[in-house]
Amino acid sequence: MTRSTLLPAVATILAIAANPSPAQGQQLTEAGDAVVLMTTYVDGRTVHDVVTRTARTAWTPVFPKLPGSDSGAGEPPVTAIKYRRVLGDDGNVTVGVSVLRGQAHEKEQPVATVVVERGTPVMVDALRGVGVAPVTLRLTSLSPTTLYPPTVLNRTAGLDVVSIEVLQEPNPRYEVTVRNLSSQPALNFHVVAYRGDRRALSGNQGHRDASPVVAPKGTYSFVLDPSRQMRSNSGEWAPASHDSIEIAAVLWEDGTIEGDPEPMAAALGLYIGRAAQLARAIAVLKAVRRFENPQRARLALQGQIERLSIEPDTAVLATARERLRRLETIDERQVIGAVRTGMVSTRSGVLDDLRETPDDDIGFQRRLADLVALYEKWQIRFDGR
Repeated sequence: MTRSTLLPAVATILAIAANPSPAQGQQLTEAGDAVVLMTTYVDGRTVHDVVTRTARTAWTPVFPKLPGSDSGAGEPPVTAIKYRRVLGDDGNVTVGVSVLRGQAHEKEQPVATVVVERGTPVMVDALRGVGVAPVTLRLTSLSPTTLYPPTVLNRTAGLDVVSIEVLQEPNPRYEVTVRNLSSQPALNFHVVAYRGDRRALSGNQGHRDASPVVAPKGTYSFVLDPSRQMRSNSGEWAPASHDSIEIAAVLWEDGTIEGDPEPMAAALGLYIGRAAQLARAIAVLKAVRRFENPQRARLALQGQIERLSIEPDTAVLATARERLRRLETIDERQVIGAVRTGMVSTRSGVLDDLRETPDDDIGFQRRLADLVALYEKWQIRFDGR
């Protein structure tokens, strides 16, 4: 049995966001191991996020800009604010703030890193430099709570939810286990959690390299975060239970889809975008001939990867249309968006891998060869989806 965490809505495996709040998919912990970070915008909106000792990131497209602000010469517009948050041993929270630029969030620009202490609000005034109104960060307490198990809905015949366990340690959450009743592997499946009849959380379960997520007749477990936070009588914050969860769709290895085709079409589009961008990245990495100065070679490679377009060309779009032509109800714009998301996330992943290459020439050369071999294996897998 394998374990994973439900990817939050608008994550790299492409989930359809049911709520634009950046609080989606945030992990909750007991009061002693977590605090609530309150982010207040100049329009009066306040968002509450639970922060633990495990670093988590979230982004929001909802934020006030400064009057008359622009993107700057040659820069795409700021379309989101991204936060990276982690609770330290001293009880303070370190928050890294950056902005995402472009409609596909193709460029991330760091803005500030601040430490928020209890009782001392922090204003992130550095956002003014990118045309965004400052935000104020402050801490409050998280109230301990016990979750109740949700009911199960299922739009597939091949997957079965065999158990939902309410976990308290180290933090309140659900562990959901599904069984594959089919004779073929499941590549990806979509989960929706509801509070009443409202979507509270949604996301896809799938691997970065498009390998099967549930083997035939096998089981797979994933972590499902609670629903939104609710204010308790003491003024602290506590998580809320889900009323129901739904296995909304599954993508099988042979390309067939059970349930809602929309999130699975998005997953297929993501795979197509990743394959296309991996081909470009592999060509860049293979063109490197000299390793005498790994630091200089790394910088040169990073520059070339950063310049890779995140726009699908005609051939890539033709591939997407061909693979998805049987899904007549799918919005082509959504699929194109998924392809673009795959290209963006792949470019970011390659850049992250390059940043971790060794500084010595032999280690750098070996790591580069390993990356090429890994990417070629992934590309073959993506092309077969």
